[in-house]
Amino acid sequence: MNRIQFWVLTYSIILIAPLFLTDIYLSNVVRENGRKAVLLQRIAQEGTVYASRWQQLATRVYQGSQQDPALRDVLLHQHVNITPKASANAAAAPSADSSLAPSPKATAPNRTQ
Repeated sequence: MNRIQFWVLTYSIILIAPLFLTDIYLSNVVRENGRKAVLLQRIAQEGTVYASRWQQLATRVYQGSQQDPALRDVLLHQHVNITPKASANAAAAPSADSSLAPSPKATAPNRTQ
């Protein structure tokens, strides 16, 4: 091996080694980001299932509060406002788009007993 070959080989190793290490690092970053993306996609898909379950629960609580004055009193005491989505027929049952959310005036309940 002559002197020119030695320096060409040395400089090429100096240039290629950081590129190789960068490739390893970036492949690990891409793999980890792919795992996070799959996890977030799974969470987003499960979120729609939970949203429909919360809507069903709100509808059932609303229906129960229409029949049970004690439940209605508890909900009023805790400042829980259940508002069913208006339907075309006023006598129809509340839709599945009911919301279960605290009213804007919600404060901590008084515990003076």
